Amino acid sequence: PLSLLSPLSSAVHVHKLYRQMAGLITAAAVIVFLYAMVLLAGGLLAWFRAHSKPSLIAGSGGCVYFVLAFAITLGASARVGLIMALIGCTGFLMVFLWRYYQTEKVMPH
Repeated sequence: PLSLLSPLSSAVHVHKLYRQMAGLITAAAVIVFLYAMVLLAGGLLAWFRAHSKPSLIAGSGGCVYFVLAFAITLGASARVGLIMALIGCTGFLMVFLWRYYQTEKVMPH
């Protein structure tokens, strides 16, 4: 009798694990979307404060890129969308650090 319940018990555990992973993927996708909005806000803020066209272009372009990564994460392939987000975050981090190293400013003035 115990051996009959083992496959069922295993299936229940797999289902629970799948639901937990789906929740984590959704949370990660929401973070990607929020990052897109932060980039857009930063680009707009730099434009209004210092008329920085490069910041506006980078912020709005980055927003489009990360919204696309968000959509791919929730739609076609979570792995591809999250890898896109990781690559984009790494790229933006490198640019932000390089600009800070050159100007010692977080935002253009």
